[in-house]
Amino acid sequence: MIWKCNILFVILVYLSTTYANILIDSDGGYKNIIIGITPELRVSDVESLLLELKVLLRRTSELLYIASDKKVFFKEIVFAVPKEYKVWIQNKYFLGDESDPKSTKKPNMFLTQNDIFTNLYAIQHSGCGKPGLRINIPTDFLAATSNKKALSLVRQWAKYRYGVFDESGFSGDEIYPACYRTAGSDNIRISDCTNENAVYEFEKIKREDFSHVCSPVPVSGENNQIESSIMTNIDFPEMKYFCDDESRPHNRNVPTKQNALCREKSTWEIIAGHPDFDITRKNVSNVKPTFQYVMESDPRFVVAVDTSNEMDQNDRMILVQNAFSYFLFYELPNNSTVGLMDMKSKEDPFTKTIVTENDARWLIGMFPELEGYGDICVHCTIQKLLEDLKLDIKDIILITATDIASTWIDNITTMLKSNKVALHVIYFQKKSRREEAKSAFLESVARASAGNFYYIPEAFPPGTPVSSLTVLYEAFRSIYESFSWIHKKRVLVDQMTFSNNCSPKCILSFPSDRTMGTLQVIITGPEFGQHPPILRNSIVLDNGVERFVSGNDSFIYKAEVPAFVITVRNPLTRKWSLSFERKPRYNKPVVVIVRASHADYEEIINMQSWISADNYQNGGSSSRPPITIYSEIKKGHNPVTNVEVVAFIHQASQNTEWSLKLKDSGDGDPDITKNDGIFSRYLTDVKESGYLLITVVAEKKFPVVQTEAANERNKSTQCCGSFIPDSLAFNSGSFKRVTTYQSFFVYEEMAGKTYPPRRIVDLRIEKIEILKNNMTCYVLKWTAPGDNYDKGRAFSYDLKVFSKREDAWNDFDNSNVLTIKMLNIQGPLLEPENAGTMQTAYVELKNLTSGTYFIALKTSSHSGKVSDVSNVVELTYSEQISLITDTGFSKDDYFTRPLGTSTETSSDDETGSAISSRLGLTIGLTCGILLLLIIIAIILFIYFERHKKLKKDPNAGLGQNTKKTESNDALCNSNGDGNISIISPVNSWPAGSLISHYETLQRHKNTELSVPQITETDTMSVTSSKYSYDNKMDQNSSIYDPIYFHQVRSQEEINYPYNPSYTPFDPIYTSSRPEDSDIVINPYASDNISYCSYSLNRNHLSRLKTDV
Repeated sequence: MIWKCNILFVILVYLSTTYANILIDSDGGYKNIIIGITPELRVSDVESLLLELKVLLRRTSELLYIASDKKVFFKEIVFAVPKEYKVWIQNKYFLGDESDPKSTKKPNMFLTQNDIFTNLYAIQHSGCGKPGLRINIPTDFLAATSNKKALSLVRQWAKYRYGVFDESGFSGDEIYPACYRTAGSDNIRISDCTNENAVYEFEKIKREDFSHVCSPVPVSGENNQIESSIMTNIDFPEMKYFCDDESRPHNRNVPTKQNALCREKSTWEIIAGHPDFDITRKNVSNVKPTFQYVMESDPRFVVAVDTSNEMDQNDRMILVQNAFSYFLFYELPNNSTVGLMDMKSKEDPFTKTIVTENDARWLIGMFPELEGYGDICVHCTIQKLLEDLKLDIKDIILITATDIASTWIDNITTMLKSNKVALHVIYFQKKSRREEAKSAFLESVARASAGNFYYIPEAFPPGTPVSSLTVLYEAFRSIYESFSWIHKKRVLVDQMTFSNNCSPKCILSFPSDRTMGTLQVIITGPEFGQHPPILRNSIVLDNGVERFVSGNDSFIYKAEVPAFVITVRNPLTRKWSLSFERKPRYNKPVVVIVRASHADYEEIINMQSWISADNYQNGGSSSRPPITIYSEIKKGHNPVTNVEVVAFIHQASQNTEWSLKLKDSGDGDPDITKNDGIFSRYLTDVKESGYLLITVVAEKKFPVVQTEAANERNKSTQCCGSFIPDSLAFNSGSFKRVTTYQSFFVYEEMAGKTYPPRRIVDLRIEKIEILKNNMTCYVLKWTAPGDNYDKGRAFSYDLKVFSKREDAWNDFDNSNVLTIKMLNIQGPLLEPENAGTMQTAYVELKNLTSGTYFIALKTSSHSGKVSDVSNVVELTYSEQISLITDTGFSKDDYFTRPLGTSTETSSDDETGSAISSRLGLTIGLTCGILLLLIIIAIILFIYFERHKKLKKDPNAGLGQNTKKTESNDALCNSNGDGNISIISPVNSWPAGSLISHYETLQRHKNTELSVPQITETDTMSVTSSKYSYDNKMDQNSSIYDPIYFHQVRSQEEINYPYNPSYTPFDPIYTSSRPEDSDIVINPYASDNISYCSYSLNRNHLSRLKTDV
């Protein structure tokens, strides 16, 4: 079980390698806080900016100590200074120890220029309680005159270190607004968290757009009693504490980012749960930090190569030498010191400082050769390199197919940490299926030393662009970039592996973009160094304007790599096409790698990819996957948006690959901010344990226009609500970037696991719609979760209404006052859509008394798993007063009422509008009640008058009633001969029959001809007299009742005009006759009653007017 314990240790250091350089002393003092200085600053400005920055950091340390209840403060701060300032800074400041590999690798803060925000800000990419990426301190912020700078830095430090969020809103933000109105209320509210009620100033604003322009400003001199919360982005004069749930209560009712993402917990509750606060600390008297300066140094590292027979398989040694040679020629800057060591040799490594190409050629010539059988001692190699003090190395790159013995893990890890050396491992090992259940012990050592680990797969699905050689090229590039945060000047544009079974003619198309300073195309592969060349003399690189072929100055064959290399300076922004033909005898893969670079790393579109592992040792929590994939795409500080970003996951044990589309949608989990250029997605659908390799491809496709982007210099003040404005994004045009993230191991407990739908965090009431029949609908919006967390389509929703906010969180299943069923939904059904879809529901609340209520939502998957409770939304409900109104309805017969706000604003027109609305409502209700009383009085008057008449003459109406009785009896007892002497009021005669019979009598009045009596056949009507077709809105009828008609008799059966016959109207629920099986259905539309009957073939038959 040693290997299983090792897995736990490996993954525990995933996050620590990203954020581990901050240390905390026993007194609560933070040490080794790294601040990177941008090389874009003018030397003349650096000294004054650093002085201003030190003043800011001293004051921030004091405020942090007070805000944290005297628990933590800044003790030691290190400025990481680029080489560009070496001469100047050596004469000014003491330089610290340059041998610390972590001192300039991952700064916690950056002093930036040309930033998109004028205020400092923390870049947060993950959820509640998770650390951020970095803090940017713009030079504009340092230059500004403000006495609240230190408080702002405390706020951003809390976001970066403890993973809390703003407890105030943002103007124009739909999800986290600065001002808002509870649905159903007219009161404007401010999104804040203060221990006392704050007094604000407002400009006059219109009700319909108040959320976009509302920017509350505290009234001077009226808010001195307010001490919390620091996370409220409104500067009160005496603010110095975080909100908690005791003396400084947390405001759970406002729609802030903290409430949405941290489930309405206070910021102090989250901060106090951080490991920094686990130990009780004594008060200290001095909380001012000390400062050190560390100069960016030239790379110094050793490459140790395994030369055993294990490296002779699958061209391993040939591929490693190829990638290493290109790395020396094209990746490393001048003055880099490189050592080369044979792991089977006891000799010291060869070392060389690379200044010219000849230096690189000499070192390549010393590359170790395979030595055949014999054991490799991995820990011996690392020990020897660490003990050789004259090497003064900072990094070791270990290329091997042999793992370290488990008994040496702790000792070697301790040695690496004490010597401040990072171990990077490029690992070959073709494991059996049984061995795939465990990770390499070398992985845990590499992670613990803040190094990289690359597992090199050797089998890939057909057609995939990735191969062992492309992974090796990316491994060397990634390792070099980890030496310093300034080394991100080269990017991978595209890559392709043409396997031996493809056509001899090979073509690759790719775009260039306007941020490229240099474009480079490499064509290489195994055995490229053999003669004659394996490619025909037909390599062509073409962009439609320029053409690069063999013999061109930009086209060379680099025999030391070996590879064909085409280098284009200042490439045109166009689509490029590379074509070549290989000779039939060559059966090895041909690899094409397209790279670009720029002298200034902030001037090229760059993409960085990484993963985070949460609670990975236990398979993650039961409600959320443990691994998240991230990719950040930016040009300088400007995010690049509207890009399709796809992660391709290769599982070596199964030789399978699947894709996962990353998103920058800001739906809250895992992506918390839209358009910030950080794309993310949880990793699911892992079938079995083993090593995974992730390749991320970002591409934007559309016609390219060679213009400068007008929005590159746009700036904003505050970051970041639910989104970053589009105006701050870089107008990239068409481009493509590729990254390959270092390998990581997925253990058995995670394989095949499914998860419940993710928690919804953006539930909100967008507006209220009132239909013409006084039906009030609350329009809800949210982002659909998935079935397996954020993938697929969930099974059902459970939407409930609560009288208390606490009930929604603590007893969702039992304490609700209303469950929203289908009868409460108007419009589309309440059913889940595909994950990531924006959904809308029109909800009608019924059987509630007037008051304040809370709505929350849960989601169920097809497997029966249920999500956590969504964010809770507050609303104000008023009982509807039923009035006599027109109930006619069509889809356009509604109007929209915006969400209300509070009258806390001092706007005169808003107050007048509110009074006018209330006055109109009062008058309307009064008139309605008076009208109702008048109608009741008329009905009572008629009733009593009739009652009086009956009292005076008890026999009144008796004759009429007798006649009615006789008529009914005659109709019921008729023998069918039609000799009925009276007209039945129940079965009335058609008017046409009566008129026709009357005209016949008149014509024969003075003749001796006998007039036949009218028969039942001529006058038959079985229609109830309660229907009238002359009044299509008859109150006694229903336009939705099914209506049936007999088939019309043939023309021969009609005795017209003496016996006109009509299709009888026969409502199914009033007819006593057995239903005719041969019927025709007339489907009436609810809003357009037709007077005509139709047969099944839609032929018009006859117009009905049967009642007299």
